[in-house]
Amino acid sequence: MNIKSYAEVREQQRKNRAAIDAAQERLDALSENQRPTLNVTAEYENLDREITRLQIVGQILQDNAAQAMAAELRPALADVLRQYDGKPYGPKTADKIRAALQERTGFVVWLSWNRYGDYCLIKARPYDMWPCEPIELETTYDAGRGLTADNRLHNVDGDPLKLRWHRPYVENPDERAARILAAFRETQETAAVLEQKHNALRDLLPASMDCPYYARWNKTSLI
Repeated sequence: MNIKSYAEVREQQRKNRAAIDAAQERLDALSENQRPTLNVTAEYENLDREITRLQIVGQILQDNAAQAMAAELRPALADVLRQYDGKPYGPKTADKIRAALQERTGFVVWLSWNRYGDYCLIKARPYDMWPCEPIELETTYDAGRGLTADNRLHNVDGDPLKLRWHRPYVENPDERAARILAAFRETQETAAVLEQKHNALRDLLPASMDCPYYARWNKTSLI
């Protein structure tokens, strides 16, 4: 999979945000029109759908930005920690590592090493989105990587550094957004059909069985 750089994804986000703002501005202008016509109404509906699509693209790009950050941070983190392999970890070392990583990647990184079971978290925040929630990378303890119980650093070579809270990278956000909208519409249509069938069933049931889900969960009672 061809993952764009973090800078490229950020540019996609800026363009998408500009497109949303332009569509919203046009939508607001139509809303102020005191004499709606069929053409105006159609344009309003089209703009409303387009804003929804662009908003979904924006959410996808958030995941893409996190994945791009992680892809750039992983090799840099491995290289920097290799220089401190086996050394004790203190405030001065933390500052040196943070400075080295920021110089190389532009990301502000906290090696928090908070223990959560058998793994710890590395938190990173992009330099151009402050303040914002940092991304979190998981690294393991049991493989002797990261910061071990003796407070000594170890490199993270071979550790996949799993990204938390974000979906996988999407190469074509526009195509994925279209698929999401199509699936949503299909789900709505299916739900409407089921609603009609449940209502029809309820009309047939006697008072003691007046529950739209009765036949689903109590099939043997209808034999």
